[in-house]
Amino acid sequence: MFGEMAVLIHVHPRLVLHGDEFKLRVALRALAVRMHQALCALGGHDYLRRVADNRIFLQCVSCGHETPGWRIDIARRG
Repeated sequence: MFGEMAVLIHVHPRLVLHGDEFKLRVALRALAVRMHQALCALGGHDYLRRVADNRIFLQCVSCGHETPGWRIDIARRG
């Protein structure tokens, strides 16, 4: 029954990016993120302390900027 049924998914042509256009969009997005971080830095980042992947760092809640932070190694006693 389902083996004979074809599934058609329509994707709008503007949503499909090819080659150079995709690279341009990625580069523009990265530039926009950096500009947002720079403007946020001028006004002052809103940092919160975060702990992830064996490190402690500060992350801005407005733009996502992360400080280098500190690596933590937890030695197990036993």
